[in-house]
Amino acid sequence: MAVDEGPSRMADIAARLNADANYASQYRLRLIAADMIHSAGHGQVEYTLPYLRDYLREHAASAGL
Repeated sequence: MAVDEGPSRMADIAARLNADANYASQYRLRLIAADMIHSAGHGQVEYTLPYLRDYLREHAASAGL
């Protein structure tokens, strides 16, 4: 999700994970329950915490990912 500029499409996330929609949906439910993400419309999610995307981008870049 951190690579997206705004809300992420679940179909794109599933494709990046090379997973089926059911697998991605289960993780979506877990992350929503943990208040890490929230629904941003039909088939879309976004981070709940402000600046989490920026934090993840910064630390992934420093880790060489």
